[in-house]
Amino acid sequence: MSAALAVDVRVDLPAFPSGLEARFSLPPGVTVLRGPSGAGKSTLLHAIAGLSEHARGEVRLGDEVWCTRERTLVPPERRGLGMVFQPVALFPHRTAAQNVEFGRQGGPSALEWLTRFAAADLAARQVGTLSGGEAQRVALARAFACQPRLVLLDEPFSALDGALRQTVLQATLAAIAALGCPALLVTHELEGLGLEGLPALHLARGVLEP
Repeated sequence: MSAALAVDVRVDLPAFPSGLEARFSLPPGVTVLRGPSGAGKSTLLHAIAGLSEHARGEVRLGDEVWCTRERTLVPPERRGLGMVFQPVALFPHRTAAQNVEFGRQGGPSALEWLTRFAAADLAARQVGTLSGGEAQRVALARAFACQPRLVLLDEPFSALDGALRQTVLQATLAAIAALGCPALLVTHELEGLGLEGLPALHLARGVLEP
């Protein structure tokens, strides 16, 4: 079982006079991050990942401090993150399978991860030829193939519809449960995805509300 994530950060943003401020902890399992467009949800995920130069504060996973208000102690690439942001960041001149294999840390093969996310038929395809929904499925497979300690997902099902969306959602929830790690999931479609029973945070104009 992974440790809990503790976040106490501020991000200076022109859109919000007081900046974005967030202080919370995430236990292992899925927590949903909700809020209107422009509320700062994606910015918060980037701050947690260590990808925002405007962020200040403390982020820790268990006893491991990733950053303080003064400096970064653990760079993003060493935090053990599984991330799917918008747009998805895949290597465009590699195949789907090569993208998944790139960060894989033992365990299931790249093809098995693609199969779990209903993307086995995409294995030999160049990423540059994939649709938005296909790219999301490949990105999810890659995010979990690295055996992350923290999962950050920004609208990972937005380009998926119907039964396929539910299949990929269930694969995502199963992967997080198997890892036993904290996961922060940004979505506008809590009810549509059947996630009403999960813990949720709400962000509005840079302020995290209970």
